[in-house]
Amino acid sequence: MSLESLKRATKDDHSSENRGQSSGHFVLPTEVSTALAQIPLIHRDLQDIRQGMCRIDGLEKSITGIHNDLWGSEGIGDSLKHVAQQAEDNNLDVNHLFKENKALKKDVELLKSLVIRLDRKVTEQSNEITDLRSRSMRDNILVHNFEESEQENLVVDLKREIKEWLGLEIDFVRAHRNSPKPNPNGKPRTITAKLVDREAKDALLKAQKAKRSQTVNIPFRITQQSPLEIVEKRKKLYGISSAYREQNINTKVVKDKLIFPDGSMYRDKLYPPNAEDVLTMDEKETEKVEEVQTETSACISEAGSNFIAVGANTSSLNEVRRFYKKVSVEPKYAMCNHRILVYRHRDEEGKIHQGYNDDGEHGAGRRLLEYLTRNNYVNVGIVVTRWYGGKHIGPKRFNLMEDALSQVVAKLK
Repeated sequence: MSLESLKRATKDDHSSENRGQSSGHFVLPTEVSTALAQIPLIHRDLQDIRQGMCRIDGLEKSITGIHNDLWGSEGIGDSLKHVAQQAEDNNLDVNHLFKENKALKKDVELLKSLVIRLDRKVTEQSNEITDLRSRSMRDNILVHNFEESEQENLVVDLKREIKEWLGLEIDFVRAHRNSPKPNPNGKPRTITAKLVDREAKDALLKAQKAKRSQTVNIPFRITQQSPLEIVEKRKKLYGISSAYREQNINTKVVKDKLIFPDGSMYRDKLYPPNAEDVLTMDEKETEKVEEVQTETSACISEAGSNFIAVGANTSSLNEVRRFYKKVSVEPKYAMCNHRILVYRHRDEEGKIHQGYNDDGEHGAGRRLLEYLTRNNYVNVGIVVTRWYGGKHIGPKRFNLMEDALSQVVAKLK
């Protein structure tokens, strides 16, 4: 509406107002009434606008705060720059660690190779020492149960008794009792005697065997002297030979070898895992070894020596090997002096497979296997570990080993 039109309308309204007043009634103009009716709505809209402006102010403050957070002196922008720098530093650290790890892996592989080589050298030297000891004993015999007497002259007395009982004229370089003190049980101490003629040894052993076949009761017994390793190996082979004989397989023990009828030689199926066996295990073999479930005995101590038995249920040679390897790689047992293995299991055909390895504790495996056999334990593999305390405890050590073994077998049953 234009200004002129508004003036005319106002003038007309005044005229109408005057007419209304003259008639006693007050009547508002139509447009004014309409405008007045719109005032509450306008007021409400103004309130909404005011509230919206307040929200806009709040948003502006929030936007300002966000802007500061993003791009302020301590905002996300600086943080992102710091993160980027940290990521770059981390990348450098990772590259450095990768290089160090690569170098460390190379050093570990080199160390493994050196340990394997050292272990091979130790084994070679051990075999060479055994061979040298065996050579040094070639002229010697052992005489058992030879009656002791005061003021004895063993060179003369041995020559006389051998002449009387075996009919041989044997000369000795020297002879001595193997222990400086008499045996507590009164049993005569064994004699080591060196022969003048090496060939006389075979003659002595043959003559003794002939007398035994004639059931002649000789008061003493003669054996050839050999290193303890070879003696125990021969005893083990004799036991294996007897087991084969029960299966109608004739074998023969010659020195430290077991010979089959076809001329082939028996080879031990289980040896203590060496450094090469342990350090060259692949991931698959390592997982299989770790899966072996074991039981452990209490620690038995005597005169500084400690004995612990570890056992597992085993039903094949492969399972026995993995079990033996698991005990050997366990740091606690890897440092012990001896890890004596004994096993016994029955195959699907009902045949019993058994064996042992002394690991330098001569005679222990044989005794422990006899214990398993006597009690008819099967499908078990046991390793008895020993930490040597520096003091010899004699045959009692076998009883302690059996005690530890029995604890584990009870758990496995």
